[in-house]
Amino acid sequence: SRDAIRAGRTWIEAHVGSAHAIAGNIMKRIIYLPTCAHRLHVLFLLHDILQTEVSKPEAERLITQAFRPFLVWMLRPSYQLAQSMSPNGEESTKILKLLGLWSERGILTPREADEIRVIATAKELPTATPKPTTQAPQAFAPAHIAGL
Repeated sequence: SRDAIRAGRTWIEAHVGSAHAIAGNIMKRIIYLPTCAHRLHVLFLLHDILQTEVSKPEAERLITQAFRPFLVWMLRPSYQLAQSMSPNGEESTKILKLLGLWSERGILTPREADEIRVIATAKELPTATPKPTTQAPQAFAPAHIAGL
């Protein structure tokens, strides 16, 4: 509800010094919310927070700065669940609409929004497997020692 969102925003604003930790915990816990509706409510809370901050000068947007690195990892599981439950449903559209609003209103740059969209909507993310090399490994030597 609107009251719950307002109360959540007020609490986060009162704890701005812990905004980075709060964002990290929301990111970790959003995947445990069982329904799209639950996850959307969290995203609506984030939207309210970010929207309130956008009226401040950039240097004073401490909550936005703290939350920005975590947004993609909050949006991705929310979007993926929405897609798995209803591929053409309105939940997926709402999530992407929030991302678009954040870009339009200057909360995210267009590039940031595009990068988040690509990651959030990808069915699978690439794995970080090392590429095999054909050369034998070379010993590491700092530049100042290598010339000796």
